[in-house]
Order: sequence, then structure tokens, then C-alpha cells
Amino acid sequence: MFTLLSFQACSLAQEKDSFSLVINTMPLKYEEDKGGYLIDTKGILRFGQYSQASMFSKKYGKIEGPIASAWYITRSSLNEKEIILKHCGNYPIKPKEYLVYSNIKNKSKNEINEIEFQWKNYHIDSNLHGDCRFKVKKEYIEPSYSNQYYYVKALPNLKITYPKKHERHASWQAIVFKGRVGDLTSEALTSEQKNNLEDLRAHKCYKWSRFLGVPQKACYDLQGKDSSIYYGIRQELFKENKSSAKYSVNTEHLRDIRIYPPVKWTEIKGIKINKEMYDYVYQQCRQGKDYCHFNNYKGSLTKEQKEYIKTVTWKTDKVYEK
Repeated sequence: MFTLLSFQACSLAQEKDSFSLVINTMPLKYEEDKGGYLIDTKGILRFGQYSQASMFSKKYGKIEGPIASAWYITRSSLNEKEIILKHCGNYPIKPKEYLVYSNIKNKSKNEINEIEFQWKNYHIDSNLHGDCRFKVKKEYIEPSYSNQYYYVKALPNLKITYPKKHERHASWQAIVFKGRVGDLTSEALTSEQKNNLEDLRAHKCYKWSRFLGVPQKACYDLQGKDSSIYYGIRQELFKENKSSAKYSVNTEHLRDIRIYPPVKWTEIKGIKINKEMYDYVYQQCRQGKDYCHFNNYKGSLTKEQKEYIKTVTWKTDKVYEK
């Protein structure tokens, strides 16, 4: 019975396009006019029938329904590392030696006692440093926090365009940037963008380093709005020679989009919202793609927000009753 059901499921899956979702939020680590140092960014995304929560799982079927998202960016006017260093000092340094079976038999009792003493003091100092960091964050850093909130929903006439299917097409992947597309290496730029680097925002790469095979050099943010989301569609391909596969799957490995040949980015325009609106729509979006809207919101709205909400209303929108 199990074998039959599994076979049927695989057969059905092969009849449809498989799809995966990757989400990035890459605001600058420091922006003076937007609050200072980056602390955190969180939110929710409904990309048709797919959600941010399912970003690591493969789904089947092309995108259907609204694309909507809400997120916020937290910044601090204070440099957290400098404040903690000032009030708590450097983080305790771990002792160089560990007590493991391979070296304990070669040590004297006094040497073992000394290592145990060093580790005991290290754990005490680590706990004290942790307590200090917690108090400093509460007293100095958190009061300096400021948030920017954003909401995006696609127009009802949304039509996602897909690249021409390659003869070795295996599945689709959607990459979504909440806010402008950022942290791209030169490899991920078009020829035109490379010839006009002065139009892009350059900064030290957030993630890439020589340890990952990418030199620590300037990365670039494309032109765009912090209140919009941008998506690109690319293909995963079956390997030409499966017997030479380096990975335990029969498809080619898709590298991170930030070190990948460029894709076409499509903008979905959004608006700024406040915390009350964010808290409301976040709970709505959790119910599903057809609930991620402000159609029934009772709070105060600006003229711009009202017009935007009206423009992005879908016939499929549903009402969530608590």
C-alpha cells in the first residue's frame, strides 16, 4: 500500500512544475537617515500559494493568487558593539586546552586541575558578561530602537513571466528581496550595470569572504525602493551526466543568487505602514494568501494608504473572523 501511494504521488508531482522559494532582506548595516545601525529585520511573505515558512521545501504548481508581504526593519542610533565593550569589556577568551581522553592521560594531576580551574573561571566570566550584555541592551540600546514598517501586495492583473524552459528543466525557483535587491557581487550584475557602477550603492559584502571562495570586496545594491519587493525566477536543471554528480541529487546545484549570473527582477510596489497596521496584517497573512490585506481594517489610514489598499484588492480576498 505504501509503495503504491508513493509511486502515485511521484507520478502526480512529475506532471506539475515543482517550485522553491528563497527570501532575502538586505538593508544597509548603517543608514544615518533611517535610524542608524541595523539590529534586525522580520516579516511575513505570501508568494501566491507559497509562504515564507515553506521556503526550504519543494512545492508543486506555478504561482497562483496574490503576492503580499509585510516586514519591518529595526535600527539603533547607538553602536551596540561599542556600547557593550564600554560597559562590559571584551568577551572572555576560552582556555586553549580541552580535557579530552586523547590528552588527559599525558598530563599530571596538577596540570589537569589547572585546566579545570581555567574552564571554571571562563564559564563564570562568560555568565557575568552575558548578564552585563542583557542589562546594557535593556538600559541603553533598546530605548534607542526605531522601526520602519512596510506592506506590499501585487495588483490584481499580476502575471508572472517565466524564462523559456530549458531542455533540461527540473524546477523553478523564485528569489524575493524585501526592499531593494542588495549584496550582489559583480558576477550577479548585468553588463549595463557593470558599466554604470556609480548608479549602484556599493558597500562591503555582508556574507561573502575568502573562506567561502569569494573575495571580501565591494558588493552592490540595485536601484529601487525600500518599500517594494523584487522577485526573479530562475531554473534548476537536471545534470547532463548524472553519474558524475557531485551532489546527492540529480539536478545541478543552484548557487546563491548574489554570486549567480543575473536574472530579470520585477518590482511590486508597496507602502510604508505603522506598527498597528503591521501587527494587524501580520496576523491576517498568517491565515493564508487570500487574507493578507487591509480591506476590513478599522484603524486610521492616510489618503495614500487608502488608495493603495483599494488598488490592490483582489476578487479572491477573504475575511478572517477571529
